[in-house]
This record gives sequence, structure tokens and C-alpha cells, in this order.
Amino acid sequence: MKLWAPGNTLKRVEVVRPLLASWERKTHPAQVRLQAYLEELASAVEPLPRPPARLFLHMDIDAEEPGRLLHHHDLENYLTPVVSHLGADRFQLVSARKRVGGGSQLLVGSVRPVDQLAASEGWEHFACCAGAGTQTKGWKANLRAALAASRPEGLLPGPVEVHLAWRCSPRRNWVWLWKPTLDAMGPVLGEPDPQNPFNPADDRVVYLALHCSVDAMAGHSVDVEMWWRPQRPA
Repeated sequence: MKLWAPGNTLKRVEVVRPLLASWERKTHPAQVRLQAYLEELASAVEPLPRPPARLFLHMDIDAEEPGRLLHHHDLENYLTPVVSHLGADRFQLVSARKRVGGGSQLLVGSVRPVDQLAASEGWEHFACCAGAGTQTKGWKANLRAALAASRPEGLLPGPVEVHLAWRCSPRRNWVWLWKPTLDAMGPVLGEPDPQNPFNPADDRVVYLALHCSVDAMAGHSVDVEMWWRPQRPA
């Protein structure tokens, strides 16, 4: 499994108001606004190197109000529409940070490989071969069960930082691994509603980094690794 870090920044774009993913019909005002926002971002960052160039995408999200920092406004929901629109196969590292103040921005650039995250830096770690069928409830149920069986030390309330990494086939759209993997992190992030274990408190993730290792030999199987820790001062 490879981990990545930002290298040289190629494009930096100020974002006046980042938009969350919308699942409304195409003609709904929220969906129309989202598509206009995505087109505006794409025109600001293109042209970019095409594969096999390895790129990162990072977003700083200004939550504007302290109450938005840990409640709702999930980072994955900001990243998914942007990366899907620009083309997921272009990126090996996608990340985002929530903060209050400082404005919002989008950065795109080259990536460089880095070492595994160290326990000495406070990172807890979990890894497993999660198999195929990633869009089924059984897949994330098995992943959650494996995570729980590892007896992780649950995080105390408050802001947290998370890295997720996948090894998968180049034929797979790795964006669609993000949500089911985060949905399975209840044993670490907490599960506010015991009746719905796949709705964890992932809105308190204030830094999220997503790493992709492409392996033509992976077939339909997906390997997953997770790292987490309480937020550290900048």
C-alpha cells in the first residue's frame, strides 16, 4: 500500500463558497447550483496533466461558524463531486481540511510517496483485505466487524484526523470506496444512533486524506488501511 503527500502545487483556486454533494434530480435548484460550481472549478484548474501523471487535490473548507466544524458538513461530501467531475483516475491523493476562518481554496499538484504513518505520532492503524462487492451493505458490514474485532481504542469526543488508503484495480472508480469505508468506521469515530451503525460521527473529521494504490493484479478485491488520531494543533 502506497501513501502520498503533496509535491509541487500546479493550481491554486480561491473558492467563495464550497458546495456539498447533492442527490436531487438534475433540474432541482441545488443540483443546478452544484453543476455550475463544478464547471467553474474545472475551468479554473484545467488544463492539468493526464494519466499516467500522478496528482493530488486538496480543499481547505472554511466552515465560517464554530458550530459547523464538528456537525454535518462532512469533508467527503465536499470532495466527492469535485473529484468525480474532474476525473478520479487523475488523482492518487485527495484531501481536505475544515477550519473556521481563512477562506476556502482548492489546490492541485503533483504527488510524492511517503512512509507509513507512525504510532509515535499518535496514529492508530487498521488494515484488512475487504474483498469485492464494495457497494453492498455486506461489504461495509464485514469491514466494520473486522475493525471492531481489532479492538481499536475509540476516539474521545472532539475533532479528529483520518487517513484512508485502498489498493484496487485501475478499472475501479475509487471515489465509490470513500463513503462505504467511512460508513464502517463507527467503532473508532462513534455511532450516535445505535440503530444505525453505518451513520458514524464522521462529521467530526476535520482532516481527511484519501490515498489510492493502483494494482492491475487486484482484480475485484480491495485492500483497506485506516489511520486515525485526535486533531493535533497546527
